[in-house]
Amino acid sequence: MPKTGSVAPEISVKEWINLKGMPTLASLRGKVVVVEFWATWCGPCIEGIPHLNKLQYQYAGKDFQLLSLVQEGHKTMDKFLARNQVDYPIGLESNSLEGYGISSIPQAFVINQIGKIIWEGNSDSKELDDAISSAMK
Repeated sequence: MPKTGSVAPEISVKEWINLKGMPTLASLRGKVVVVEFWATWCGPCIEGIPHLNKLQYQYAGKDFQLLSLVQEGHKTMDKFLARNQVDYPIGLESNSLEGYGISSIPQAFVINQIGKIIWEGNSDSKELDDAISSAMK
């Protein structure tokens, strides 16, 4: 797992839902970025969706980007999204879990404006909110 203070590994996805284009972390420099890893079969991940929806709206129009990555594809995600509201970008068929050393989910990383990881932990935590708020100042 990359350490706090290190440059965030680049992300890779096959396709995005709720986002046009194929952003890279390099292209998002100047913004605070949250990279979150989850799955549709993970109960705690699903419980955290309203919290992430709230963050998406709270920082809309600011130098902020939430990127949520799954290994699942359209077949699984389309069924999930028919029953659950997710208002932030979802990267499908991501192979970025290995580069981030993900062994349990949900897991999130806050990346500052120069591309360095400033926080990592559970994406449904107050500490995530605090890290984003601090980075946005």
